[in-house]
Amino acid sequence: MRQTGKFGQIMIPLNEGTPNTNVKLTLAPSKKLGPYTYVKRFFGHTATHWNNANEPTFVLDGLIGEVSVKPVVSVNDTVSIGVVQAYVGGVLVTTTAQRLTLTRDAAKNQHHTAAVNAAGSFAITTGVASMASFSDTYGADAGPALVSIGRVVAVDIRLTPGVAAPVAEADIFVTNLAGALIQERSDIPSGQIYALDGGVLFTDALVECHVGNVPRDVYATFYSQSNVLAPLGHTTKVSTAMTRATVELPAMCDDAVEADFSGPPKWSGTFERYAVDPQMHRLAYETGYGYIRLKRNKNDTDYREGAVLITGLSEPIDQGSANLETVTFSGSGPLNYVEA
Repeated sequence: MRQTGKFGQIMIPLNEGTPNTNVKLTLAPSKKLGPYTYVKRFFGHTATHWNNANEPTFVLDGLIGEVSVKPVVSVNDTVSIGVVQAYVGGVLVTTTAQRLTLTRDAAKNQHHTAAVNAAGSFAITTGVASMASFSDTYGADAGPALVSIGRVVAVDIRLTPGVAAPVAEADIFVTNLAGALIQERSDIPSGQIYALDGGVLFTDALVECHVGNVPRDVYATFYSQSNVLAPLGHTTKVSTAMTRATVELPAMCDDAVEADFSGPPKWSGTFERYAVDPQMHRLAYETGYGYIRLKRNKNDTDYREGAVLITGLSEPIDQGSANLETVTFSGSGPLNYVEA
């Protein structure tokens, strides 16, 4: 594959960026990353170009490991929940051991969902009681309830109708009727940071089990370089050759395509540029990384962008604007299409 453009810029960060601590990310209905489009799997932020050198991190609200939930012997409609840690609102909380008392409907099936809040306390949210068979549809008759935003689902207890009686082990579930996990865990599903796109891609969509039919929250801590990028000259002679490789270059804010047998794409190219301000030149020379933006025409607002390593810069000197030199760049991962 060969990617060409009539106009290109190398953008470099002027500093490490703007710090953002434990900020809530937003679910994208769909997100295109390289050649793939992901539906309800990418959580992003308006501040993009995260600084990979500062090791951005993310937290998925959820339990850390499993939690013990058992019937209380000889006590009607009561369960005991053990101590567990969880991320709620992006903050680590530790629960206390609790007993939760349920109310069994005399004539109808009903879900009882136990979830932990930011204070580390468990509470029960009941679904719509119905004479219909149990359902997996949230908010439906005999279905599980939609849990308040800001809580983390631990377990579902399905009580059949009748007089008060002890809860059975068989009434306690961490999966739905179809066998899919409904317990919200901080490590399931796994996610990957896409620093250049400013977000996290998960291996699976999160369960939309909260009020408003939305999933639980995702938080991130990162340095954004969106507002500290400056152009290192420009050119009308850009040519980027793209080949498949098995080793990913350690470029700033690098992206990797979804795993395949041939590995992520590796690409490189050169362009000629006139020297810029000496301070900008020195910064590019010392850091050696940035971003390439390729446009078909200078005035286009849409472009393709990727992370690059910059080589071929001469040692910084107080050179005039008439000095022409060749800059070499290389990177890996997809050249993402950015639509203004």
